[in-house]
Amino acid sequence: MWNVVLILFELLFVVSIAIALAYLYQWVNKLFIKQDRCVDTPKLQKLPIKKEVTKENTLKKQGDAYEHFIGKQFEEKGYLVIYNGFICGFDDGGVDLVAISADAKILYLIQCKNWQKMTMQSHHLETLYHKLQIYNFDFLSLSIEEIKIHLSIPKEDKSIKEIILKIKEHKETLTIHQILYISNEKVVSLEMGQYLSFSKNQVLNYKKMKIVVENMA
Repeated sequence: MWNVVLILFELLFVVSIAIALAYLYQWVNKLFIKQDRCVDTPKLQKLPIKKEVTKENTLKKQGDAYEHFIGKQFEEKGYLVIYNGFICGFDDGGVDLVAISADAKILYLIQCKNWQKMTMQSHHLETLYHKLQIYNFDFLSLSIEEIKIHLSIPKEDKSIKEIILKIKEHKETLTIHQILYISNEKVVSLEMGQYLSFSKNQVLNYKKMKIVVENMA
């Protein structure tokens, strides 16, 4: 009888030990798994989103660079240059640059076309010419700060103010020139020859508008 009880007691003890070991194993396993989950993993660095370079953006940059190139040439000759296209954007009235002589007696209304592949047809020229003809001197309403910010060669506020004032006072007696600058003579269609006259090298005439070939290279 006592032998049976002893055997049962031993079996119960062994089962208890086994259960305890099983619980201990599960507890240790959960502990390590939890630690692994809490380990800081390096965060993936977000790469900056690259802006899509569109054809329109590229052409605009090329056009802006060409306007600045032409404008700077007039600045170096002492003209006050108003970068009308930069200031007014699409509302520039068809005039990219306004160049005014130091004595405010000569004024250039300028369009710039940095075309490389596009072919210039007669309707292009007529549109550009018409816009230059009807331009209403909107630049006179610009502030001195708007004019100064785009200049390559700084001018004093007083000097700019005096020139603008003279233009307002003697607008009717100004000598006004209209010029279209193009960066590549190859963009002019051969059929345009019947509408153009030649005055000298690199200079063409379309009605009252001069067409000057001026390459940035």
